[in-house]
This record gives sequence, C-alpha cells and structure tokens, in this order.
Amino acid sequence: MKKSVVTRTFALIVLFILLTGCPDSRTYMVPMRDGTILATDVYLPSAGKGPWPVLLMRTPYGRSTFVGGLLSYGKDYALVIQDVRGRYDSEGEYNPFYDDGWGDNRDGYDTAAWIINQSWCNGKMGSYGESGCGITQHLLAGATPPGLSSQLIVVAPTDLYSQMFFQGGVLRYDLVVNWLEFQDANYWLDTIENIKSMIPSGSSQTWRPEQNQ
Repeated sequence: MKKSVVTRTFALIVLFILLTGCPDSRTYMVPMRDGTILATDVYLPSAGKGPWPVLLMRTPYGRSTFVGGLLSYGKDYALVIQDVRGRYDSEGEYNPFYDDGWGDNRDGYDTAAWIINQSWCNGKMGSYGESGCGITQHLLAGATPPGLSSQLIVVAPTDLYSQMFFQGGVLRYDLVVNWLEFQDANYWLDTIENIKSMIPSGSSQTWRPEQNQ
C-alpha cells in the first residue's frame, strides 16, 4: 500500500513538471570554508536566458522532499535546495543548526556567497522553508550574507532555548528527543541521556539547565 502511494506521488510530480515546463537541473557539491562539501540541487527555468533571482532552501529533511512544491516557482526563479551539513548526501558531522549561523562554520553564508557568484544569479536571493528549514533561515539572516533580500519563514522559533526546547526553563524532553531521533542526531541524544542520568531515580526534580552549569 505504501509503495503504491509513493509511486502515485512520484507520478504526479513528474506530470506537474511536464505540464509546467521542466527546469534545467544539476547537483553541485558546494565547498564550505572548512572544506566540507554540501549536496546542492539547482533548478533553472527552462524558458529565458537569465540570470534570475534565486529562491534558496537549506534543509535537514532531505532536499528531494521539497522538489515538487518548489518547482511551482520554477518559471520565475532559479531554485536552490541544499542538504545541510551531515545530512543525506552532504559531508560532515551533523550537529543540528550548529554550523548554520555565524560560528566557526557559516554554511548558510558560504552557500549564499557561492550562489551570488554564479552566472545564473542576478544578485538577488530569497529563502523559504518551515520548521527546521525556517530555523536555518533565521541563522542565515543573522550571518548577514550577500544578496539576501527576503525570507518566508514558517512555524520556526527565533529562540530555540525559550520558545522550543526549554519553555519556562524546563526541558521539553519528549519533543526534543523525538525530533533528535528522527534526525539521527546521536551526539545530542547521548548528551540528553547523560544529563537525565544526573537526576536521582524517583526524584520529583525537573532538570533545568541552570541547575547543572
């Protein structure tokens, strides 16, 4: 049953592409400042010569997941969809959102700088995405990359500490662990379990980060 649903979904995506005009597509392995390369799909409009404005999505969920929806914009924009560091076809160790902002690694910034220097980009770039793809946008904006002029951020917190993971100062254990398990973020899962083990068995204490600093 599941296989037939996947087959029908794929067929609908193919039909949509055929009806709306098939963009030219190519996968690039884009280097970051530390030499790590990230898998990046580029879709260019089939009509016109360009250059075009660019719509960027950086995702921890697999870049092929979003192709069908984003191609609806394919007549007017160059589309760029990238697997974040350590996910799917991208190299590196996956530490959720750690490398997407303005720390030692600045994967969002480096990706934007690469895009701006491509012949098919007209110098203007927007970003799009929800949930984890929205969080990568917040971090991209904070890194102040060249060319970024607009963002559409959906259901994504601006502060992971107070708005998501530690609402009221208490760890939302089920939410955090379920998401990290879905992401195969083993290092952070181990960290949480180590912290949890600090609380005595049967204790009514709820772990707060400030109590364990």
